[in-house]
Amino acid sequence: MAYSMVASNYRQEARAAMNGRTGTLVLAYLIYMLITGVPVAAGFFPVVGSIFGSIATIVITGPFSLSLAAMTLWVIERRIISVGDIFYGFTRFLTAFCAFLINNLFIFLWSLLLIIPGILKAYSYSMTYYVLADDPNVTADEARIRSMELMRGNRFRLFCLQLSFLGWFILCALTLGVLFIWVGPYYNTAVASFYKNILYEESHSGAMSVAYGSAYGGANPNADAYNADGSAGPSGEEANTIPSAADDGGSAADGILAEGEGLKEEPQSGGGEDVHNG
Repeated sequence: MAYSMVASNYRQEARAAMNGRTGTLVLAYLIYMLITGVPVAAGFFPVVGSIFGSIATIVITGPFSLSLAAMTLWVIERRIISVGDIFYGFTRFLTAFCAFLINNLFIFLWSLLLIIPGILKAYSYSMTYYVLADDPNVTADEARIRSMELMRGNRFRLFCLQLSFLGWFILCALTLGVLFIWVGPYYNTAVASFYKNILYEESHSGAMSVAYGSAYGGANPNADAYNADGSAGPSGEEANTIPSAADDGGSAADGILAEGEGLKEEPQSGGGEDVHNG
């Protein structure tokens, strides 16, 4: 994954990562579309159907968004995925549900200032579910704040990536949404590639926030997806240019050990105890 990639690079990375996993992604996405289509269909029925559809949409959108983010992130990291992973978000239901509510509440409030601020905030919060998928320990609001940090200066780049899919989205409309069972996973995987790239850029520019960076010990939280020599992770099929975070950390650790070896123990007079206790 190259530094400062553009839309075509993200799409290329997505296609390469999906190789051998496309069938699983398509089937999982089909299940997702069928389930989320039920509340939409219920909306055609008067009153009761509309109420049910609205409540169901609010309840399941967050968990499914987390599931899609997690699956496509794992695809980019060359991990093994299964169709059942489409329900991963429901294992963290409360966090995903809260993320959906918080994000949409803030987007709504910003939209009251006119539409543009709401759209900008929607882009700022767009990495929330990827952050949640990347770190199971963060809360919904921490993920929202982290997404804002990552998207600072990168919103237009995400917009360009989305714009590059315009032709595919038109084809989806012409096929009455049938083509979306492939375009959906393709698009989400490209966004996952975008997320990994901005993480890499941040970790090499020193821009990671002190508050959130402490949760990762100041290192790139995604570095364990890659080998120390910069090759792709578990599959080892594709090379990339991302170095392991352990490289820098290892050098620092070596320096500390070297200093530690130079320390000599000095006996305390009378007590015979090591002065370097504790």
